Amino acid sequence: MGVVFLGVILIILVVMLIVIVVSLIEYILYSISLYGITKKKMSFMPFYNMYLFGTAGSSNIYGIIFLVLGGIKIFSCIWLYTDIFKEIEILNQYAFNFFIGVILLEIILKIINANGIFKKFVSKEKVIIFTVLSSVSLGFFIPIFLLTMKNGIQEN
Repeated sequence: MGVVFLGVILIILVVMLIVIVVSLIEYILYSISLYGITKKKMSFMPFYNMYLFGTAGSSNIYGIIFLVLGGIKIFSCIWLYTDIFKEIEILNQYAFNFFIGVILLEIILKIINANGIFKKFVSKEKVIIFTVLSSVSLGFFIPIFLLTMKNGIQEN
């Protein structure tokens, strides 16, 4: 019983470490690519880089939406892991579903916004390829494609 419990804890810690490392890599890639696109040093600030991502592809509305979603994700994590609403039983039942829903909404909006950025910098054929690959990868390839456009590898 004790060995199984330790094994489960170890697997959870490894998964958490992988998520943290992937998130950090994604943040760094977004920041570097947005700095190349917008030429603003503020692109390295957490949350503000997602605002820049939103405004680079569309209007300021997407930037504000990404800021709000970032705040909601932080609140959801606190809600999920600290059980701050333990008195309200119905809220605790839906905490994880709410968290996953916010993440899925952010992925969908990132893909839509990235499509707008792709349309500004690359040809129509490459826009389709970039958007499909970004959708299949659940948005993980978006900062990589933005970085290649920033470096001038992709040309119209």
